[in-house]
Amino acid sequence: MSIREYLLTACRDDARRAGERNRLLLEARRARRASRHRPEPTAPASAAPVRWLARLISAALPPLSHPGPTTFNSRSNAGVSRIK
Repeated sequence: MSIREYLLTACRDDARRAGERNRLLLEARRARRASRHRPEPTAPASAAPVRWLARLISAALPPLSHPGPTTFNSRSNAGVSRIK
């Protein structure tokens, strides 16, 4: 076997091994993706009991009485000096 023939077969073997390695890596990636379990979003399901509880509490409490608008009292501003 000449050096040229040896190099040609070595290149073919390397290409065959590289193809096999790429195929195995691709299979491993696909298997990892398939086994990775992504949980579904649970925000709407968990928010429903919270809303229900808020409605229950707000229905049981008496309505809040809002005080009227506050009036401005100029005498309460002790730190403010008046210009005459």
